[in-house]
Amino acid sequence: MPAGADPDRPDRRLAAALAEVDRVFAGLPRPGPVDGCTWCYSADDLVRLGGDPDEVPDDLLRSFAHEGADHWSADQYGLLWRRFAPRVLRTVAYHRDELVVPWALRGPGSPSAGFGRWPPAHRDAVTGAYAALLAVALVDWPSGDVVELLGPLVRLDDIAAWFARIDPLAGDPPTTPAPGTGSVVKVGVAAGAGPVVEAGLVRLVAHWAVELLDGTPPHWYDPPGDPVGLATGWLCSPAVRDRVAGFARRYPGCRTATEAGVALTALELGEAELLWELPGGPGVGCGCPACGDQPAG
Repeated sequence: MPAGADPDRPDRRLAAALAEVDRVFAGLPRPGPVDGCTWCYSADDLVRLGGDPDEVPDDLLRSFAHEGADHWSADQYGLLWRRFAPRVLRTVAYHRDELVVPWALRGPGSPSAGFGRWPPAHRDAVTGAYAALLAVALVDWPSGDVVELLGPLVRLDDIAAWFARIDPLAGDPPTTPAPGTGSVVKVGVAAGAGPVVEAGLVRLVAHWAVELLDGTPPHWYDPPGDPVGLATGWLCSPAVRDRVAGFARRYPGCRTATEAGVALTALELGEAELLWELPGGPGVGCGCPACGDQPAG
């Protein structure tokens, strides 16, 4: 975990991880005019991309981030991605509507990036930032967007390893009385403690298992194996099942936790019809303060 990160605040952990990226990738050499696709980029574009990374226009940066590695020289691509990592990662973290997130983050997982040959500090900075993004995403992003985020991550490590990196953030979701009501409401990532990550995990499991049962695979770019197999293997693992079951025991009225448990059983048995044993069927939503999942409609 980067120095200064607070294990109880995913947003602070992310800020610390991004500061580490800034520090580690500061002062990387300028390659000069980039050896890139001249069909898609002008000579001026290639000169700009090889100059000061802070002076590259936003639209050109987005184009670089979205582009496949085959548009760039394999000898330069790893260095180029690292030079732009601080800007790309901050855009994903705070302005993700400006980028296609899984495209923007897939670079290090491309063979031509040579991730395994990067200095250890460079690899650690990127994996630390990706893990911090995952923690924040579990709390604040729709579950479908979390599935998309996992696409570029699994090109660097398996799903279980990424969740192991954020396990210190997991636990009981924090709650606070709603003013004047005595009821409880979920505290968000920017205002509350990191254990809300556990609730995000349960929401993700419920959403993803139902999607797989509906025949919707993860839309990942060039994954390291069968996406459905990778997802199913993680979802049906004892570690995930135990965490969902533990959440359901602590919050017996949480429909999302109940749906997650039923969906995992259905996924493991290959019997999607089990989902219809839930009142109203799957995807109704919950609205309880424990999971923070909103009712459908």
